Amino acid sequence: VMDFVPDEEVAELHEASDVAVSARGDGGTSGSLILALTLGTPVIAAATAGNRELTGDGRAGWHFVPRSVDSLGDTLRAASSDTRLRDDKARCAAQLAAVTPWEEIARETARLLKRPR
Repeated sequence: VMDFVPDEEVAELHEASDVAVSARGDGGTSGSLILALTLGTPVIAAATAGNRELTGDGRAGWHFVPRSVDSLGDTLRAASSDTRLRDDKARCAAQLAAVTPWEEIARETARLLKRPR
């Protein structure tokens, strides 16, 4: 059943998951993708420039061709077939998140939003 997940249960949900899937393929970034990586959950995401950067060019997940059901299916099968690789990508996700200066990113984002237009 798809339903709202309370904030206090999000980390537990990611811990119980093998991967997080972000099907967004419009080139924008997903807060849920960033959250998954931060929690050490490897991701399956569209092969966009932003997603490639966030996943360390696939070191922390798998990429599929945007808007291709076949590519997404192939990627889901690949992610589910190799537990050792999935574990390696989970470790990489946690490492990438650990070196990302989130506080600095938040300050810069706030500065840009406050900038006069």
